Amino acid sequence: MRLASSIGQGLRRILDRLFGAQSIHFYRLLGVTLLLLLFGLMMVLSSSSVDSLKSSGNSYAIFTHQLGSAGFGLLGMILLSVIPVAFYYRFAAVPFVILLGLQLLLTTTSLGVSVNGNKNWLRIGTQTIQPSEFLKLLMILVIAQWMARHIAQIQNPKYFTGPVMGIGLLTVISVILGNDLGTSIVLLIILFGSVYLAGAPRRLLVAIALTLSLVGSAFITRGTRFERIMVWLFPGSAEDSPFTWQSLHAMWAFAAGGIFGSGLGESRLKWSWIPEAQNDFIFAIIGEEWGLLGSVMVVGFFIFLAFSMVQIMQRTETDFGRFVAGGIAVWITFQALINIMVVLRLLPVLGVPLPLISDGGSSLFSSLAAIGVLLSIERENYAQELIAGQRPPKAKLVRR
Repeated sequence: MRLASSIGQGLRRILDRLFGAQSIHFYRLLGVTLLLLLFGLMMVLSSSSVDSLKSSGNSYAIFTHQLGSAGFGLLGMILLSVIPVAFYYRFAAVPFVILLGLQLLLTTTSLGVSVNGNKNWLRIGTQTIQPSEFLKLLMILVIAQWMARHIAQIQNPKYFTGPVMGIGLLTVISVILGNDLGTSIVLLIILFGSVYLAGAPRRLLVAIALTLSLVGSAFITRGTRFERIMVWLFPGSAEDSPFTWQSLHAMWAFAAGGIFGSGLGESRLKWSWIPEAQNDFIFAIIGEEWGLLGSVMVVGFFIFLAFSMVQIMQRTETDFGRFVAGGIAVWITFQALINIMVVLRLLPVLGVPLPLISDGGSSLFSSLAAIGVLLSIERENYAQELIAGQRPPKAKLVRR
């Protein structure tokens, strides 16, 4: 009994150290993250049971893997939330360079493993990981570091926009060489969103965006990308296309769900009618089982998540912390928006997971890691509030 009591007291002290006496903004972000994570685990279990049974003979195989990823992701989030922001400022470049080099090796050598046509995977034993998912966070940190150091030259392309764009575009190229269009688009959105929030010249950003659009128009005519776009523009022109099949049956799922849904676990379209039902198209299963009200509820959770991240960004005192918070907010918000728009046939099929909900260990772990960094930023915001006795002032130059 004494041992159990000592262990309980020890755990209580640890939890108080990690989560006690923080700001309301800290708890809002943590709360909505955990809510989305638990809801995602529930939906992965529901949507993957049939495919999991077919592939492995175990209805819980995919869910068990996702549950393990969630556990490791939560541990990573907690660890990153207690690391000082200054550590990220000083040492972000090292893991970024290492991971960027690994990503280039995956896409240009036989080291990379192809999954659904994308050669962006690394096999370790029986498991596969997607390094490009972790590049999102590391790119945000490195770009934020450069922008914070050169904030005085923000209007000078030679000292500011050029190097930042170079870092970002090299990251995008390393991913797009593996034919992963969805992740490449998300990385570009993060890049332009981060630079825009930093105050870079708008005309220059528009010129760069137009140039990249012209270059990208040649890229999308290769492989299945052009077929995806044509099927999206002319949905009745290729009834036998797998992309038409996927999008069409997603619409059937929403129609079957109606307003109130068919009930948790009662989806019929998950019986091999929707490919990647537990992954890129999990929102369609949410629409079928939870109906219109449940779908709106999930969208509302993401809006609240975005609101919480933006509030932390606005409260942050240093430029580095503010740029990191803004980049993470752009990443998670726009990736969720892209996924939902794809499922609703407002965009062509891009293969982008729904953050914190879709099946996929790499995506889940990287999203939780990003939340951990945001929680670390908010810890320091609140500590500065306690020291100063007031809210943090607007952003200043990063502390040296």
